[in-house]
Amino acid sequence: MSLTEAMEPAIEEPSSSSAVKRSSLRKDGFELFIFSEAGKPIYSFSKCEDAITLMPLCSALINYALKVQSETLLFIKTSDDLVISFTTRSPLVIIVIYDANSNVDPNILVDQVEAQIISILTAKTLQSVFEERPTFDLKRLLYGSEKLIDSLLNLSVHEKKLSWPYVQAFLAVTSTATGTIHSTSNPLLPSRPHRVLIPIVSMPASMRDIIHNTLTSVVLTFSKNIVFSLLFRVVLPNNEKDEPVNENYTENFDEISQDLMNDVSFKLIDVCNHHGKHKVKIADIHIILALLDGSKSQLSSVESLWMPVCMPRFNRDAFLHSYISYLNGMRNCLILFSIDRDDFSNCQKARNGIEEKLDQLLNDASQKSKLYYQMSPLVHPVLLDLQDKLLDPTSSSSRLAELQQQAQIYNSKLELYHARQLQFLWYQTNKQVLWWQRSSRKPPSPALYYVMKKMLRSSLKTLWLKLADETIFLGWHVPTFQLYAQFDNTVTTNEATEVVQRITNWVKKEEDSFTIRDYK
Repeated sequence: MSLTEAMEPAIEEPSSSSAVKRSSLRKDGFELFIFSEAGKPIYSFSKCEDAITLMPLCSALINYALKVQSETLLFIKTSDDLVISFTTRSPLVIIVIYDANSNVDPNILVDQVEAQIISILTAKTLQSVFEERPTFDLKRLLYGSEKLIDSLLNLSVHEKKLSWPYVQAFLAVTSTATGTIHSTSNPLLPSRPHRVLIPIVSMPASMRDIIHNTLTSVVLTFSKNIVFSLLFRVVLPNNEKDEPVNENYTENFDEISQDLMNDVSFKLIDVCNHHGKHKVKIADIHIILALLDGSKSQLSSVESLWMPVCMPRFNRDAFLHSYISYLNGMRNCLILFSIDRDDFSNCQKARNGIEEKLDQLLNDASQKSKLYYQMSPLVHPVLLDLQDKLLDPTSSSSRLAELQQQAQIYNSKLELYHARQLQFLWYQTNKQVLWWQRSSRKPPSPALYYVMKKMLRSSLKTLWLKLADETIFLGWHVPTFQLYAQFDNTVTTNEATEVVQRITNWVKKEEDSFTIRDYK
């Protein structure tokens, strides 16, 4: 089937759904509660004062449905599209409250929150304490670790605010649950939109292979007990060029402010599975990312952290021992996982060896450009800047004529693809997501998630949606990927078709730069 044939539109009337009547999500449209099956409060994301009252009420609703109605309470949906999702993962009960048209997938959140608690305690400990005392107060065991759950939920639910034309690649997790709310009848498509995203550093495959081989060889030299190693880049907030901390700041730990370190983020460079029969799962990498995010203040004040961490998809009932340290003047962060609790000194030696090898790469000018590789732009930044200025109502007629002339010159000379109408793009495969945002002044509309969920609940190959504010959405599904695009009201069907074709060509061209070897 040709692209044009595949994109014959299926029209969805916006007036039929409250999803497209909203201009933005309600600020308090997400909450998550955890309590025990005995009704004891354990955790509240918002830390609201009435959580202690709400949790027993939720417990009473679950018990009423089970004992009186002989039914399992799955969810309640209100008239204004607020969904209250109930999940029992004995001995825990997890309640997710969210806007039905938001970027929240309760199934994945429940999976990851349960996994986060197991990573702190192990499943064996979690079960045993409640078998001995069903009314046990788990908050005592989790004291001080709530910030890790906070970090996990912030990474899962709250999206980045991007500025200027920007492309970000992610490793992604897709839920395998078959819940009622989001079930899909199309076996060719993932059962969920991606909601767990792990940012990836883009770089040529050859450079990632050099780093991968460096990690593998150094680790093998110093320890046979290290099963996994992960290398992250440390990135400043609002850093448009994706530069590491040390590109703009000092190498001296003492001179980097605590406020700066609290705001940095982490992007995955590489994952090494050092034992062939074991492979760290993407969902567990997300747990580790939350651990890094929640431990930034501790990590910036010490040389390294040595702590037990359970990786639920590897072994739910036992701890691995993690060595976490910044490298190369805080450019990178390394995590080594050992099965030996006495392997600290070997991990430290491996860390020093890896830092020395990476320093050689950083000091090599020819290699440094590859380390900080920038993917080719989907839309040329100069053109976008000119087009935004052309829309400025305060510009004089002479200034507009000058800008128009400049835009025409760039249009005629540049061979790079550009589409002035494209505002937002979401491209996803089974394990990868690409996310492009033109400007923070025009963020993705909540209707984008409405389009996603509408298509995943059906067998639609394409869906066009036009909002009252004239924003236009295109959803396009094929067996190998799904694409969602947000355009302004000047786009035509033919132009949108051409945009999609060029995007898919661009993805093929850049694919090696955002693909990690073990997760293709």
